[in-house]
Amino acid sequence: MSIICGALRWLFDAENRILSDIKNAIITAESEIKAESDGGSDWINAHHKNIKARDKKFELTQFLSRVVASNDLVKEVCTG
Repeated sequence: MSIICGALRWLFDAENRILSDIKNAIITAESEIKAESDGGSDWINAHHKNIKARDKKFELTQFLSRVVASNDLVKEVCTG
């Protein structure tokens, strides 16, 4: 029984760490977007980096939404 509880605790902690990492990556992408919007003389490269940062943020946000929805579904099934 304690092995099962330990495994479940590890899984819970790992999921929380992954969610935290995704949220931090989204925050990093948002700061990159803000930093690149300052412009400067090399606006073409700045715009390209801005687009890449926005795409990265979008992908991470979509992934986070899927993970949260999956977790909600598991919680719903487990509670009845």
